[in-house]
Amino acid sequence: MGRLGERYRETVTSAPDPHPRHLHAPHATVVEHEVWVAAPPHDVWQVVADPRNLPLWDRHIAGVEGVPPGGLALGTEYVTVVRIVAVSVHVPARVVELEVDRRSRILLDGVIEAEIETNLLPDGNGTLLRQRVAFRFRGGPLGEFVARAVRMTGAPHLLRHGMEAQKRQVEVELRRRGE
Repeated sequence: MGRLGERYRETVTSAPDPHPRHLHAPHATVVEHEVWVAAPPHDVWQVVADPRNLPLWDRHIAGVEGVPPGGLALGTEYVTVVRIVAVSVHVPARVVELEVDRRSRILLDGVIEAEIETNLLPDGNGTLLRQRVAFRFRGGPLGEFVARAVRMTGAPHLLRHGMEAQKRQVEVELRRRGE
């Protein structure tokens, strides 16, 4: 049992993945995390499937550009602006799989090449939110700079922190609506 009697589960793994689904590198770092959210999948989806929320979950994300007003759809492309110290990096993203209220797979390209999988599983009176990120940094001075920053903080910590922020956002929005 977690805080206030909530069920809470967590797993974090980080290991080289010799066969990532999309990455062209021979090896990628893979980070996975899951958290139980006291809300139905639809309510969790409304938060986690909106990239405009990214700056709320990670202080290194300065903004998100190009998300259509109607939200994500298969093939949607947008840009995440990552800011580390005084350096801003624009990271293009593309939605390659999408099942509303269930799952998505988004590919990132640029200084970081990544595949982000999000899955929502109904679980009792809530939802098990699972995310898997396979990534690698491209070479060059900018890629090395960003890779060094991620190594200092730790990819598992970044993912766990972001998912805890997603969980809080969902639960706060439910309380605001009186549910």
